[in-house]
Amino acid sequence: MKPSAVRLSVISSVISLIGASQTVFAMSDAELDAQLEIFKTHTKTFMNTLPPKRDLNGNEVKTPPLFSKKSILSRDFVTQKDAVRNKRFDLLAGTKAEMQEKDIVLNLIDDPNLLINTLERMETLRLKGKKMAESPWSDTYWPIYAGQTANRYADEVPDSEKWEENYKNFKDSPPELIVKKAEASSMDNLSPAEKYDLLVGDSTWGLTKSQWAAGEEYVKNSPEHKVETWMGLCHGWSPAAISLPRPNQAIDLVAADGKTKIKFYPSDIKALTTLLWAEAQYPTQYMGGRCNEKEPKQDENGRILSEECFDTNPGSWHQLIVNQIGQFKRSFVVDVTYDYEVWNQPVYGYRYKYFNPETGKAVKTLAEATVKMSNFKSDKFKKYRSPKATKVVGIDMTMGYVVETQPTHALKNSAEDDVIRTADYMYDLEIDAAGKIIGGEWYQNAHPDFAWAPEKGASAQSAADPYLTAVWNGKTPVPASYAKYAKKVSPAGQPLGKVVNTLITLSHLVPTGQ
Repeated sequence: MKPSAVRLSVISSVISLIGASQTVFAMSDAELDAQLEIFKTHTKTFMNTLPPKRDLNGNEVKTPPLFSKKSILSRDFVTQKDAVRNKRFDLLAGTKAEMQEKDIVLNLIDDPNLLINTLERMETLRLKGKKMAESPWSDTYWPIYAGQTANRYADEVPDSEKWEENYKNFKDSPPELIVKKAEASSMDNLSPAEKYDLLVGDSTWGLTKSQWAAGEEYVKNSPEHKVETWMGLCHGWSPAAISLPRPNQAIDLVAADGKTKIKFYPSDIKALTTLLWAEAQYPTQYMGGRCNEKEPKQDENGRILSEECFDTNPGSWHQLIVNQIGQFKRSFVVDVTYDYEVWNQPVYGYRYKYFNPETGKAVKTLAEATVKMSNFKSDKFKKYRSPKATKVVGIDMTMGYVVETQPTHALKNSAEDDVIRTADYMYDLEIDAAGKIIGGEWYQNAHPDFAWAPEKGASAQSAADPYLTAVWNGKTPVPASYAKYAKKVSPAGQPLGKVVNTLITLSHLVPTGQ
């Protein structure tokens, strides 16, 4: 079955990321001035608009939202996001304009002892704009209504947006019948989950059935008896994409029966990796709060008043992205609660420029952008300022992030196949007498409000992995003991971590050009 067009049409404008000349796009001074003028004259309206999304050439793009029009209009997408977030995290939200305990950047960066917390130091180290050496790899979010990783994405049968119709197509052509016929093209088009079951020798098709069962659960028990199109595995794809090497070449393996040949394409390996990281436990780091209010109270300027929904402070955000991407060169996952186009996206890079918060004009230098608190007469957020703040600096930050793509039977995968989008976030930073960033105010409510990442070096394992003593290197069929343990954890949607990690390793061992 072909993947749904929901949110996947972004593949029509794939951007090459490897060229040295490619940088994260930033608005021109004139564009920034125009945006700041709207903020000044129509503050509340501006605060409640979504930042425009662009490609790396600066062209504005309309990314199809993952959520339905109904969910967007009713703002149900806010609570829908929170429900998924709540499965993995149990957090208390940050509150005031000044950075709070759960909003401290030290919670997330790789080495808190090396924190750079002044704009002057960031300039000295040339950290105003940085990107990852290679982008975290793109993948689909493997929607539940299409069978998650049991989706035969290369099949000619198109997906319906109804789980029941997709499941019927699966039942009409079960994997055991395809394997029995042993037709090369049909075997090749088996889903990632079906290929996995064959590989480990699970004749019960445990992982495949678990993937369809996820949708059946929603059809039976959800109020509307349906699977929403936004439901999927983005919470598995994002951490996997920033933690593990890219599956870059197709590999040919032999199934557990010792004779059935299986080709795993990069998209198949990505699928199983995404599923493992969605369902397994691993240590995480996070920064920010959790908000599930669809309509949080606002002041006369549109600033959110709800303590649970103020979310990540701009001071924390600025230090996070500059330190983690610029200094430590490791990505993290960003969630934007009030933006229905950005959700659990791996960060690729950033670039920022200055504006003067008093004049509302773009400027070239930090000195020009710095306003003493006593001189900040037009401050829209004066009553929320930290008493420790002595200065305010205006920042226009462009964040580059990776978005989903469509799985394919391409034999190779590289950064050229990824898709990057950018979003602009305007805010100011509060600076204390020592020059340290201590807080700030957002100029739009749709801003990064929760960031997280697996701990450095973390690995995702199934519940059965600690019991797998046999070694498998891909040169022989999977050990018979693997099937025993696979059958125990597959019903929970967990592929064996040792199998998944070996597939990734093997995809890098294939000689270039094969």
